[in-house]
Amino acid sequence: MTLRTRLVLTTVGLVTLALGLVAGATFGALQDWRGSDGSRLLAMNTPEALVAASDELTSRVAWVLAGTSAAALVLLTFLAAHLIRKGLRPLDRMVEAAADIGAGNLERRIEAARPVGEVGRLAHALNAMLGQLEGAFRQRESSEERLRRFVADASHELRTPIATIRGYAELFRRGADGRPEDLARAMHRIEAEAGRMGSMVDEMLLLARLDQGRPLERTPVDLMALAADAVSDAHAMDPGRVIGLECATPVTVTGDPLRLRQVIGNLLKNVLDHTPPGTPAVVRLGREGGHALLEVADEGPGLSEEQTERVFERFWRGEHRQADGRRLGGSGLGLSIVAAVVASHGGEVRAASTPGAGATFTVRLPL
Repeated sequence: MTLRTRLVLTTVGLVTLALGLVAGATFGALQDWRGSDGSRLLAMNTPEALVAASDELTSRVAWVLAGTSAAALVLLTFLAAHLIRKGLRPLDRMVEAAADIGAGNLERRIEAARPVGEVGRLAHALNAMLGQLEGAFRQRESSEERLRRFVADASHELRTPIATIRGYAELFRRGADGRPEDLARAMHRIEAEAGRMGSMVDEMLLLARLDQGRPLERTPVDLMALAADAVSDAHAMDPGRVIGLECATPVTVTGDPLRLRQVIGNLLKNVLDHTPPGTPAVVRLGREGGHALLEVADEGPGLSEEQTERVFERFWRGEHRQADGRRLGGSGLGLSIVAAVVASHGGEVRAASTPGAGATFTVRLPL
């Protein structure tokens, strides 16, 4: 039953009850009235007796009406207050819930048995809205946390090349220009660190643009051609490594060719950076259930469970090291860019590995 119907029925019921009380009391007063000799009004046979009886009866009815009306008003006031308080109790719970939510408890919900009537529908609508608000606040908090972590990591990563450049500049200031070998080495290191810093800044800007959801170019892209170019580039960087390309049928998707080319390039660069020299790898292309599949697999040492879970995190790098103990790899943004680009194309990427048996990165893109 709706709140409007309840209020109408309550009002009608209270008015009917009041009229019934007043009418019943008045009827009882008329019915029970007797004259001084015990006779009824119609039994009076003299004008004087009728006038006296009428005056007495009128006074009695007036007192009865006044008394019953006052009693009915008091009774109906308490009854109406109780019914209205009971009817508005769900609204009071809404007010309490709103105050609790305003105090910061975003998990609070309004109790409502069924979405029946105005109050029930309002409660369920508010709960749905609160769920969306909670999700938006959680997403905002998560975004702010990612931003703080991203800024902290970026500051930490940029500190190393900046310190290197500063150190070689200080070396130059102290007289390295008079020693040609030291000068050449200093200039080479400054140039290398500046290039590394510039590349890192470009990668961070790309991630920032992808995070903002800026639209990418949408054109038909032949993944076979992109994969062939990426494999050729990888061969140029590591001529002694066997990198195969398997594709039974042409695979074409709609997307940004530059960014998709970067996805394949980053996956192959990850193989070159984190597997021993000469480790074979293969790029596979195919179709599955309305999606294009791109796999980059290697026969390297593989990934641990922790590495598999965290490999797409920004600035995260595994503990792969060269024989001389130096850490392998770049800035830790390559696979993060892969995940971001694939997500912007409506796809997904996952890593699978068994330690000692190689790693496989699988990209799924809608056709």
